[in-house]
Amino acid sequence: MTHWTASWRSAWTARWRSAWKTPGLVQNFLWNRLLYLPGIAGNYASTPDSAAVSITGDIDIRIRLALNPWIKPTPQVLIQKNGGASQLSWLFYVFSFGTRPAFEWTVDGTTQLDLASSEVLVFADGSAQWLRVTLDVDNGAVGHDAKFYTSENGLNWSQLGTTQTGVGVTSIFDSSADLEITGTIFLPTSKIYYAEVRNGIDGPVVAKFDPNKTTPGATSFVSSTGETWTINQSGSPKAEIQ
Repeated sequence: MTHWTASWRSAWTARWRSAWKTPGLVQNFLWNRLLYLPGIAGNYASTPDSAAVSITGDIDIRIRLALNPWIKPTPQVLIQKNGGASQLSWLFYVFSFGTRPAFEWTVDGTTQLDLASSEVLVFADGSAQWLRVTLDVDNGAVGHDAKFYTSENGLNWSQLGTTQTGVGVTSIFDSSADLEITGTIFLPTSKIYYAEVRNGIDGPVVAKFDPNKTTPGATSFVSSTGETWTINQSGSPKAEIQ
């Protein structure tokens, strides 16, 4: 049996306290569940449309994931509320080649509006990273703003590039689409560690995808924010909580 010396116990306590103060580090330190997605059609996570995720104003989306590779000749969708046809609310994705994070939304369910970061991502393939986008639908100057961020811990955020501004006040269409992790188009080979959607910039979390709250191999689980997530699977390899 291992005997804990005073110095061992002190070092362990210090490490724990440091991790506890930083949510991202807590996740790395204690819990290492993830959703593996093979980049094959039919493999994604989803939760049904609800009043909570039907955000029409300011929105704040945060995700920790690893893409392999980060650069592809096609876009890579990270998280979306997009039913296609006339049911597109929004999607957060990474541009092809240039690897710039971008945000797309509609006011009417059909006509696409896009703003993208002015700077590219420089990440090693397969590395886990935090990304964030915020959309301010009314910046007070007859326009709307999108800001993109990266983080080392999911707590302290650094803006990536400059604020991207569009003309006129905007809004987000309230579609009946599911909220999806990656989804059904432009699928990346990825590992998803965490994702959340906030109603308003720095507003309350209304949907949270956290694999640490379930068990390996689970095909559905209830989030701490109340919604049920389903792991959609097809073929081999398949989507899987690991």
